[in-house]
Amino acid sequence: MRCLAFAAVASLGLAAASGGAHARVWSDPGGRVSFDAPSSWSVMDQHQPAMTYVIVGNADVECHVLAIPRPETATVSARAVYNAGGADATYTDEAWARTANGITTVFQGNSARVVSRASEKDGRFWPIQRAEIQAAARIVHGAIQLRPGLELQTYCQTYEGAEPMADYEALIRSVATPNDAALQAQVEQEQVGQPAPQ
Repeated sequence: MRCLAFAAVASLGLAAASGGAHARVWSDPGGRVSFDAPSSWSVMDQHQPAMTYVIVGNADVECHVLAIPRPETATVSARAVYNAGGADATYTDEAWARTANGITTVFQGNSARVVSRASEKDGRFWPIQRAEIQAAARIVHGAIQLRPGLELQTYCQTYEGAEPMADYEALIRSVATPNDAALQAQVEQEQVGQPAPQ
């Protein structure tokens, strides 16, 4: 996909340098996901009918942002989905590798191998599961979030130069849905009078 990203950057006349100081919001026309992209990065909607799949980046870096419908959780309570998103034990190395290998544009030939993983629960409401994953040629920075009926995945990789980790972090932490405020209110309401999750 690097050639596509480079062609898009060149055709738009965008600088290849990172633009972390200036970001713009990209919102999915399908209403599934939004995120903040550095202003110097191009955004290419892959126009997948069954999900949202966007590649954002420049000639040296790219992030793949996916919003995948999960009908099996569409009727599950917001609180249960919130708790599942923070359930670290679910996100084993094997589960991460299986999920990552489904993104064949990043992990060709089932090349995903987890180097490290962590759970991010501080500083924002919705938990983010994180992993550093070795692909065939480079380390990929992965993130997964859950919402009722939806799974949000992000994979960022660097082709050349220093990794713009601040840009990756800002983009990953900005991934959200238009319904997040309402879903958060549901979780908080469901937690009233309920025992703390174990």
